[in-house]
Amino acid sequence: MPDVHWATLVLFIATAQAALPDLGNVLAAKPSQKPSVTNSALIPISYDVQIQFPLSEAADPDTPLFTGRVVLQFDLTQEVRAEVDGETGVAATGIDFSILGLDHLENVSIVYNGAELPLANVILSEIGMRLVFDQPVLFAGRYTMSIQRYKGFIGSALYYRDAGDHAVFGSSLFPKRVAALFPVISQSMAKVPISLTIVHPNNMTALSSAPLDGPSASIDENWMVTSFRPTPPIMPSSLALALLPDEYEMRANTLTGILLSLHHNRYRITSKQALYTLNQATQALIMLKSFFSSAVPMAQLDIVIINDVVPSNSYGTIIVPEDVILSADLPHLIYTIAGQIARQWLGGIVTVAREKELCLQEDLAEYVALKVVKRMADDEGLRLALYAKMMLNEDFFEVGHNLELGEGLEQALGSRCGLKGVLYLESLETILGERDLLQRINALIFTAKDAHFSLATFMRHISSRVDEDVDLAQVYNFWYRSRGVPHLAVKRVRDSLQLTQETANRSIETKDGKEEMSLWPLVLDFSDFQLPLHFMLSQGIHLAPVRDSLSLANLGFRHLYRVNYDVDTWRQIKDSLFHNATLYSRRERAQLVSDFCFFYQRGEIEEEAKAEKLRAEFIQMVRLKSSDFELCELVAWGCGAGRVKRKSSRDSLLKIRRQLWDALRNEADFGCGRGAVHSIAELLCRETTGSSCL
Repeated sequence: MPDVHWATLVLFIATAQAALPDLGNVLAAKPSQKPSVTNSALIPISYDVQIQFPLSEAADPDTPLFTGRVVLQFDLTQEVRAEVDGETGVAATGIDFSILGLDHLENVSIVYNGAELPLANVILSEIGMRLVFDQPVLFAGRYTMSIQRYKGFIGSALYYRDAGDHAVFGSSLFPKRVAALFPVISQSMAKVPISLTIVHPNNMTALSSAPLDGPSASIDENWMVTSFRPTPPIMPSSLALALLPDEYEMRANTLTGILLSLHHNRYRITSKQALYTLNQATQALIMLKSFFSSAVPMAQLDIVIINDVVPSNSYGTIIVPEDVILSADLPHLIYTIAGQIARQWLGGIVTVAREKELCLQEDLAEYVALKVVKRMADDEGLRLALYAKMMLNEDFFEVGHNLELGEGLEQALGSRCGLKGVLYLESLETILGERDLLQRINALIFTAKDAHFSLATFMRHISSRVDEDVDLAQVYNFWYRSRGVPHLAVKRVRDSLQLTQETANRSIETKDGKEEMSLWPLVLDFSDFQLPLHFMLSQGIHLAPVRDSLSLANLGFRHLYRVNYDVDTWRQIKDSLFHNATLYSRRERAQLVSDFCFFYQRGEIEEEAKAEKLRAEFIQMVRLKSSDFELCELVAWGCGAGRVKRKSSRDSLLKIRRQLWDALRNEADFGCGRGAVHSIAELLCRETTGSSCL
């Protein structure tokens, strides 16, 4: 057993302490036991949808479209009375539904208690449909709305890609595009069964979120119809559709207890690549079954490989980008597939009740996927890439964000979720243990009321007292809602360490302006000793005595905070990295270089002359030992390019981020001064700082 050195703690209060919130009181509170309530006058009961595609009009044969029919049953939970229209002054009773670009609605009807209600008008906009009734009140009860025919365009909810002589079609409905496929109840996260029928060309195979309800039937020489069994209750945005041409073939097995199938373009993906991918998916599914101690939550699972797509959450059929199969390394391949399969539980069996908390659902799925990768492959390269993404988001792409989603949900979902929220869960894991945290997630899934959960529900599952009076649930809640990345200053004074959380005079740029940083609960985690408490809740702590060794805080970035050291400790770190780089993990090396360069470019490393000399030595070390310092341009830009000087457009930054995220799928491209990441990093530095990264 290693010799563990326990440090004596002496709290000191910095001058700004009086103005800071009392974290102890905030974090000692127990999670609320009050259940979350979703208020909605309209509760969907079921959808019955028929889609025919691909079609085109004679006047515009190059624009693909689809036609649909929908029958929606819903409950009206309270009376709806007539309201006076502000523009016309006419009183009318109406119900609103979401649509996106659907038009040419025919034979719209609504039935209540077996009788069709007279419709006064159907008002369409780009984002909605309002049914107006010629009566003063709509009573609470069960209603059935039918639209016998409508038209929509292929390109958003439904899309197509070239597959050779034919096109392959897929869907991307999550989180808000299902209304571009069929009308849905506005602002509803309710889970309902969906019955789907697809009318499609004779030479294509249809897939969806449920097994076939019998064999496909021919309609005529051009068209056939495929019907699917009703899905279990799912969010409409989790529905999946795919139409596969003759270029596609299938590989399948039943080793997991269900039919697991992989569909691929045989001219773009070899049989060997397809079998390899199917084997990895099988192992990932077996691992996930063991985590969740349950049967797989569907009768069959189809994995469809399509080129030039972005993964979208879906149930029963998941679509994986072809680039992941062809160019990602093994850990990233497993991570992508395991994450999509994990969403059959987190997003399938249970879902969050509020859109603004979707990051929690995504973070839980990605956390579980990381556990799969850890057991199946060497995950060091993946963890290095995730660290780089987190820091790039905080420095360039999503400065000052938290995990509560608001406007621009779809874009925010893809950019904010699955990164620092996963790190928060890993921080909890360092205290609870992996096995305990996985068991709590498992309990969340199988005890969620009405198959929904919330941040408050999750807090109740992770509630646990540490440091006598700190509740982990309140710690997580604080992290989840807070913006920015805290900074910890570690200064050695003889045989002691002085820790200061540098919150005073720090502000964060947000879309609403500047916001002052607050004091954070930081997990105290040192490389060469353990402490008898987990969290730092004050602005300052004095640790004494500590051994005369290189004491590094948060090594490996296991918690969300950057660390700045005194200039002499930074020199020790640089010398240790230069002579003993392999004693540090790849993520640890990147973190130490990144933190030094970050604080250097902010002018926060003491003794300017020494700091400037160290900067030159860090750059020289990275260049001389480039094989030890991967992603050097991304982690050391502060030492070379310096501060961000240009206000770049959001669109140009997002384009660079997409390129970077794609390049970070394979560690073969992580090389310092070469490869795909190097080229894109240089583009980012020139766009934001006006100079080269190094």
